[in-house]
Amino acid sequence: MNNGKILIVQFWSETTITEIFAKELLHLLTEKAKMTPIDDIQIWKYPVLEGKGGIGITAVLPFVESFAALDSWPEQKRSVLFFYSCKHFDTEVLVSVVKELLKTTKISYDIVYLYN
Repeated sequence: MNNGKILIVQFWSETTITEIFAKELLHLLTEKAKMTPIDDIQIWKYPVLEGKGGIGITAVLPFVESFAALDSWPEQKRSVLFFYSCKHFDTEVLVSVVKELLKTTKISYDIVYLYN
């Protein structure tokens, strides 16, 4: 059995997630999970392609053990965090960081365990 898993966190927050905030959040979560970043965070802003895609941002941080991604839609005050790793990490620590840092008004999460 592999210790890897995917943490999917959907949350609503009054905190506006800017590009700078998204970078800080992904770096903090990666540090708390004891992962090793391998590149800079890439960010895409929406809308794109003639106004398609709503208004929001997507941020992705690759690390040796896999990646973290954040999709945020400020008008809806909603975001989704994906944290994927083949290495064990404490999901409760990461969920606590999201709750505290973003002062979430509603949060739900799920864990998908990876097997060989």
